[in-house]
Amino acid sequence: MGFRGNPLLVLAVLSSVPAAVNCFAMAKQMGVDAQITAFGVSITSLLSVVSIFISVYVIKLLGLA
Repeated sequence: MGFRGNPLLVLAVLSSVPAAVNCFAMAKQMGVDAQITAFGVSITSLLSVVSIFISVYVIKLLGLA
């Protein structure tokens, strides 16, 4: 794709962030099962901590940033 340096790091971090918390509020307003939405937001928040560090580490390891 041609991304290197800071643009690549920004792209990696933005793709590793969790689902938006406003999904829970929207699901609750629309009458959808809010517990499942809250669980999804919680899981993606926990996994994003790991995925952000791994993606930045791999990019640095490969010398792309």
